Amino acid sequence: MVWNLARTYIPTDLPVAQQTARRLNSHAGKLRRYRVEVKDNKVRLEWCVLP
Repeated sequence: MVWNLARTYIPTDLPVAQQTARRLNSHAGKLRRYRVEVKDNKVRLEWCVLP
């Protein structure tokens, strides 16, 4: 599985990050996976499109 290089750094607000991740995850098309990581007062959001 290859994670997209696209990453979004936003101020630490986990509920917003998770909501954004769910919105990405529920997009039409290929199944997407996501992970949310909190580091240095920022939230890193990564997602991938499965083949």
